[in-house]
Amino acid sequence: MNYYKKMIGEKTYLAPMNLEDLDKYAEWVNDLHVTLFTDLTDSVIEEEKERELLQKLANNPQNRIMVIVSRETNAAIGFIGLHDINWMNRNAALGIMIGDKGQWNKGYGTEAMQLMLDFGFNVSSLHSVYLRTLSFNKRGMRCFEKCGFKQVGKSRDFKYVAGKYYNMINFDILETEFTSIYFKDMAEKSMKEDKSLNKISIM
Repeated sequence: MNYYKKMIGEKTYLAPMNLEDLDKYAEWVNDLHVTLFTDLTDSVIEEEKERELLQKLANNPQNRIMVIVSRETNAAIGFIGLHDINWMNRNAALGIMIGDKGQWNKGYGTEAMQLMLDFGFNVSSLHSVYLRTLSFNKRGMRCFEKCGFKQVGKSRDFKYVAGKYYNMINFDILETEFTSIYFKDMAEKSMKEDKSLNKISIM
């Protein structure tokens, strides 16, 4: 599978979603282990419906959705996106899913999130990115905090799961609290190279 590298990390890169992976995406969103921490737990999504949802997301200017690809295997392992982008107020919601369970606990989600934040703050000029998760998602919350997110509140008894209510925990991060891991360095190198080429052409 050929993916176009948009944001590149050490372990992963983010690329435009490829509909050739549609069967893989449909498998992920129907796996209860994968969707337990999302709003998709009670959804039943066949492949054609997944195609429609992805095309609708891709065509919405308030979304930026990308696939997470392992650099080692060049295989898609999940997806990540900025949703409900408010261009006037410069904020957006972030959502992430590592669909390949064999790739959990390897740091891929953390790096992918850092790359997406880099894209949001330094490419799309956002000021604030926010997200939310259920209180039993301890692994996810450790990842969010590692990326610089701060807890900013909670909605009590928000979701009923397996006979018990759980709080929804809200997080956010501002552009001033984030350090670029890819884009700024790449842009600076490209501008330096461009200046060098201009000097050569003038001589």
